[in-house]
Amino acid sequence: MDADFEQKTIKPSILYYGTPVILLTTLNEDGTTNISPLSSSWALGDCLVLGLGLGGKAIENLRNHPECVVNVPSPELWENVELLASLNR
Repeated sequence: MDADFEQKTIKPSILYYGTPVILLTTLNEDGTTNISPLSSSWALGDCLVLGLGLGGKAIENLRNHPECVVNVPSPELWENVELLASLNR
């Protein structure tokens, strides 16, 4: 498989990309997708560290099905991300 992207190693090996929210999608027990906005995440080496609350649906879903997709929306989508925040219960 050919990769059409450029890989760049950064120094330091920690990447904190600021306050933009990421969108974490997990799989609900009924097979539907749950979208959770997270404001606490950063890259550390080859790992992505996610700040999840223990009472939310995302952590429950990850315990049952330990796979997820992490999306970093562009700045132009900030209003759409803000609309999701009130639904994250």
